[in-house]
Amino acid sequence: MSNVGQISNRHVLLVDDVFTTGATASECARVLRRAGAARVWVVTVARTLKIADVFAVPEDLPEESSEAAT
Repeated sequence: MSNVGQISNRHVLLVDDVFTTGATASECARVLRRAGAARVWVVTVARTLKIADVFAVPEDLPEESSEAAT
């Protein structure tokens, strides 16, 4: 950080467009806290989901019975 005095003892609102793993927001918050920020709040506009959380993947699909196939 080039001017730590602007951060010292301040509350910072960090806006992230997409929250994927949280690594970017976490690292930014860590740097801001080390620079002296009193609090760091993170707000995101969107969050990505793991595909397995939303859709059934082929190995999770139930097998069709022979009666349903005819």
